[in-house]
Amino acid sequence: MTIGTLVQRWVGELWNPWAEAVLPEIAHPDVSLRGLLGPERAGYAGVSAAMGQVHAALPDFHTEVSSLLCEGEQALAHLRCTGTHRGLLLGVEPTGRALRWECLGRFEARGGKLSQVWVLCDLLGLRAQLGAPAALPSAAPPAPQRVVPTLRASDWERSRAFWVGGLGFQVDFEWRHAPGIPVYAGISRGDLALHISEHAGDCQPGGRVSLWVDDVDALHAELAARGGLAELPEPRTQPWGRRELSLYDPDDNRVVFHTPSA
Repeated sequence: MTIGTLVQRWVGELWNPWAEAVLPEIAHPDVSLRGLLGPERAGYAGVSAAMGQVHAALPDFHTEVSSLLCEGEQALAHLRCTGTHRGLLLGVEPTGRALRWECLGRFEARGGKLSQVWVLCDLLGLRAQLGAPAALPSAAPPAPQRVVPTLRASDWERSRAFWVGGLGFQVDFEWRHAPGIPVYAGISRGDLALHISEHAGDCQPGGRVSLWVDDVDALHAELAARGGLAELPEPRTQPWGRRELSLYDPDDNRVVFHTPSA
């Protein structure tokens, strides 16, 4: 296939309908992708993950090739993208806004199949449409946890309401392997991070996680003011000296915020 045909199929047959079956026909198994969301991806699984992130944020995502310049096995494409903001995008919670933005795609092929795809997008324009700051905060992020627990969710939207609306976490990512597949998501609050999975094989409901906070009573006051929880028990000092606030999420996972005794 010519590079022009590969680019048109990448856009029209792979990305727009999210049809992963097309990948082996147009791309090498070690294809690399740098795009709108997340780090560089590699291989069919990496491209699939990238598509999952985009379609989770923009379920009606659509792109078209406005112009195309080809030479040998390289191409530059001017891409026009649209989508409705229904999921986390660039750190911004869903707004329901209809988004339009433009990208420049650089495509390379090897032996008639794509080997590299690099898409540069108008992030300033996209952030303006989202009502987000033009740039991310410059402060360094907190050090990552060395162990990130995973809790089971039977209904991601219900769990999202509990963790985000009730407990003040933010969604760091959410994606599906393919359309109709359960969600796997990452959430955080400051330097606390958790993963939430709808996949039955990852873990079972009824788990438990303990989360250290500086002042559990201050957290309780914040959550009470937030008003997003159906039940909010008072913190308790346990016989072993820890001050704890114990809650249950919609799938009976026990969440214990604790402050060690002085």
